[in-house]
Amino acid sequence: MSLLEELHVVRHVLPLPRTMLVLEFEDHSVRVANLAPVAAEGGALGRLADPDYFETVRVDEEAGTVVWPDEVDIDPDVLYHLSQPVAAETLQRLILQALSA
Repeated sequence: MSLLEELHVVRHVLPLPRTMLVLEFEDHSVRVANLAPVAAEGGALGRLADPDYFETVRVDEEAGTVVWPDEVDIDPDVLYHLSQPVAAETLQRLILQALSA
């Protein structure tokens, strides 16, 4: 497997409460990443603990990852390895919880 085949690209992102992201990658896998530990480390990523800031996340299609204002981003390979695959039923429950919050 070549290095390019190992790289991950984020296609879609959905912020959830409690510093969690639903991510769809280029391979159509859907995964959930808990970024609370990353935010707790402080520094530039410490801003992710602010729910209003966290919700401004978007996909940078050129970089293939998620970004926040002021160019704050996380490597897509790091996101992939921080995240867990999610079943459709679990994803539906998470989204419904987020909508009712």
